Amino acid sequence: MLEEPSAEEAVEIIMGIAKYYEDFHRVIISKNIIEETVRLSEKYINNRYLPDKAIDIIDEACARINLGNKELYYLEKAKTELEEILKQKDEYVQNAKETDFEKMAEFKQKEETIRLKIEELEEKAKPISMKLEDIAKVIEKWTKIPVSKITETEKYKLKNLEDGLRQRVIGQEEALTLVSKAIRRNRAGIQSTKKPASFIFVGPTGVGKTELAKALAELMFGDERKIIRIDMSEYMEKYSVSKLIGAAPGYVGYEEGGNLTERVRKNPYSIILFDEIEKANPEVFNILLQVLDDGVLTDSQGTEVDFSNTIIIMTSNAGSNLNNNGIGFRRC
Repeated sequence: MLEEPSAEEAVEIIMGIAKYYEDFHRVIISKNIIEETVRLSEKYINNRYLPDKAIDIIDEACARINLGNKELYYLEKAKTELEEILKQKDEYVQNAKETDFEKMAEFKQKEETIRLKIEELEEKAKPISMKLEDIAKVIEKWTKIPVSKITETEKYKLKNLEDGLRQRVIGQEEALTLVSKAIRRNRAGIQSTKKPASFIFVGPTGVGKTELAKALAELMFGDERKIIRIDMSEYMEKYSVSKLIGAAPGYVGYEEGGNLTERVRKNPYSIILFDEIEKANPEVFNILLQVLDDGVLTDSQGTEVDFSNTIIIMTSNAGSNLNNNGIGFRRC
């Protein structure tokens, strides 16, 4: 069984075939654009695999650029006209009993005129460099996520994170500030970038813990539905660990993969919400420690799943009524 290539391998594969798309569509595809296409396809296209999804995005973006290049259309039209003139000339030469020099001069004049036109159009119809916006427009068409969200830089998102969160979560200023600062540290490389940003939200029901998770998903990953929710009340038994990483070989469900690992593999850019974490079996915590310490988790099939691009949130309301002065979520 063939494994999906890594992002780096996908870039190398596409670099090897990019020349075909450049020549066919008369565009210029830089390595940076290929890298961005792979990154964005991983982030936003979760129901397909690399390198196929990135190749299709580039192909469609090339076609869009080609259609928008009017000079290229006129160039192809002029080349067709030249072929027709040369065809008429050959047919005349083959069928004419006597050479009509006036007719031949007419063919020559038409040929020279159209060749000059082609030279001018080739100058105007030079290959166009593909831009990030071209890629983003294709992804917008596929996912309905606005171009502005796709092209928005990580730096801009982090700078305006608190303002964005305040628009959705009311009355939790201290919690919003602490969460924003922690995510900025994690993304800026001050902390290990391999370890995912992780939080535990403690507070009574209805204070905004889940709403904050949804707001983070929308601001960081472009869609509030980019949440992998795990209800920890379903993981109270020791054997329930297998549901997270997949059943052992020989057991029912082995080929299906784990509820956690498989979903993260398909959605590497997402919020992982462990709801009511206090209800989980201690064996489940051992699994979570691997993720928090190493940023990776190996499933039952031996596949290593990368968690470094996720944000992990654990929620609890245990003991939330014991200390009303501490840091955390509280009723307004």
